[in-house]
Amino acid sequence: MAPSELLKYSWRIEKFITKFANKEPFEFLDDKFRTLQYSEDVVKHLLERNLPVLQKPILLDEEDVKHRFGELKKTAEFGGKGKNFSIRIELEQISNIQKILDKIKWDIVLGTPQ
Repeated sequence: MAPSELLKYSWRIEKFITKFANKEPFEFLDDKFRTLQYSEDVVKHLLERNLPVLQKPILLDEEDVKHRFGELKKTAEFGGKGKNFSIRIELEQISNIQKILDKIKWDIVLGTPQ
């Protein structure tokens, strides 16, 4: 999640800070979960909306590896859509078509007039 996406809404900033302070794991783009070391400096830069600093690798995980906000996955809790969201409508339409085809098959088998 790019820092600009995080800063777009105050509730996203609040959600991040809460998770960050409570040492809840974050999901990363590589689908791994990592717990980040809490830092008052990171919180300060978030609250000040200091985009140039937030674009740098300022997040530190429990293994002392630095990360950028852009490595965080924009999950549903931050307004992300989830893995299959973009094909959800198509999957619903396929399901509806399958139901129609099943009804036609039963009508043919039972000899029900169309």
